[in-house]
Amino acid sequence: MTVPLPRLSEVVFEPPLNPKVQEAIDDSHYVRSVKILLQTKTPFWINKGVDGAVISDLPIRNTYFAPPFEGSAKGIIIASYVWEKDADHFLQMSDDDKITEAVSCLTQIFPEMANEFEHGACSEWRDAFCIFRPGQDKYHHYLRAEVGPNLYLAGEHCSVEHGYFEGALETGLRAAANILRQLDPEFRCKFDELLASGNPQDLGGSGCMKHLRNKMDQALQNQLFASARLCWS
Repeated sequence: MTVPLPRLSEVVFEPPLNPKVQEAIDDSHYVRSVKILLQTKTPFWINKGVDGAVISDLPIRNTYFAPPFEGSAKGIIIASYVWEKDADHFLQMSDDDKITEAVSCLTQIFPEMANEFEHGACSEWRDAFCIFRPGQDKYHHYLRAEVGPNLYLAGEHCSVEHGYFEGALETGLRAAANILRQLDPEFRCKFDELLASGNPQDLGGSGCMKHLRNKMDQALQNQLFASARLCWS
């Protein structure tokens, strides 16, 4: 199950989950976040020697510049990507006001921004991703284990890589491996070897996902055939 914890806390389980698991689901801290994107006539920042990102003490805080897109002369800027209290400044604004503020802030850094700006778009999340508060690291233990009969959680909230795709991938593979172990007690895969080696960053390119999928298909087929034999006997 990959449901974010704030939504999962609204689900009623029968039988109830272990109280410590339920506490982890209910109390894990999620951050608020806002992202503001702007399109410009040209990637003008390249001529100014700017590449990558700009961090400022303006309300936009963190600004990221996309590389030029093939076949397009336009520029794309993640004008602001902010969390928590920095996000609160924008969460109370309309999208138009967010964009206007972002353009105004960037114009203080790049005066040509006032003439370069064309369009803008915004995204905001009240529960963007999980970041444990002090004292919540113990929740890792409860969220990564079997939380109910044949029930495992997956997602960045179950990983030490909060907020990143790598964390979601790792926990998804872990949950799939745990299910396969239940279907086949002798199951073992590259996932176990990579975790033991201390190189979980290699999970995505190791072929482990394909290996897991093949093992899952085989194990499920065996289970279906076993059920069919019981029905026919």
